[in-house]
Amino acid sequence: MEVAFRIAGIPRTSVACRQFGESSGPTIFRADKELGWAYVPNAAFRMQFGPPRWVNVFFDENGIRVPSEGFHLDPAKPSILFVGCSYTMGHALFYEETVAGLIAALPQFQFQVVNLGVQAYGTDQTLIALKKYISRFNTKLVVYTFMSAHVERNVSAVSKPFFELVGDQLVLQKVFEPIHPSWVSSRVIGAIRIMLDSKFGWFLRSKALTRRLVMEMKKVTEAHGAKFMVIQWLWNNKENTKDIFKGLDLDVINTLDGAPPGWGTMFNLYDAHPLPQANAHVAQLLLKRLAEEASGAKPRVSGVSGTV
Repeated sequence: MEVAFRIAGIPRTSVACRQFGESSGPTIFRADKELGWAYVPNAAFRMQFGPPRWVNVFFDENGIRVPSEGFHLDPAKPSILFVGCSYTMGHALFYEETVAGLIAALPQFQFQVVNLGVQAYGTDQTLIALKKYISRFNTKLVVYTFMSAHVERNVSAVSKPFFELVGDQLVLQKVFEPIHPSWVSSRVIGAIRIMLDSKFGWFLRSKALTRRLVMEMKKVTEAHGAKFMVIQWLWNNKENTKDIFKGLDLDVINTLDGAPPGWGTMFNLYDAHPLPQANAHVAQLLLKRLAEEASGAKPRVSGVSGTV
């Protein structure tokens, strides 16, 4: 049965697990006791994301994705932190094709852009990463990109810390299991654990937990004197998370607003991640919102103008 599960690719592993535990070549990931996994510091990689897409990826001394090798972020410069998963990090994209990269490339943009996105992260790991880094920069704005898979990831306790929602309180369970090499891990056991967690944990935590995690991100952000925004990445209006933030005091940017023709298919066919033109649309939405705030139409974030 173990052999059959491996041949069939069951369970489907995240890019983090595949890279860290099963890749025979260099990996961009390292085990991290706080977060489950993180990027290798001071590293440069040329990675293939489905034929024939090859992308250069660079990380600084903290394992933060940066535009080029040897690039150093300035902790004193007013900064916007982009947090989230592969949609934030820019899976299968050059840095300049990511939402963060497109915003940073504007010549008149007055903020430093910090891309804290990590592939396969949920809202829970994103919250932990935000707490870790927000005080390391002169943070003025935090932008969290939410996508529907985060709800599922937030109820997973495999190879990562997770939160339990006890009443209205978040309780961190620091359960860390290193992502083992494939020859010592069981696919059968992994599939059973995911099935049980999905069946019994899903209804206990799921959307309510995700809502609480996002509000905690806002609380942490505002406690540091910064503003918090959410990019709700929806491909269509049939997604079951379209109303997840309803009733919450959040500044939400919906990617369906003004979506260009063909928006619902603007992802690569290899692993369904956004194409460059999808990121360009989202960057334009964010820039429009920031410009509104700078003009006084919304709470102020000054020093923003331009067109992607």
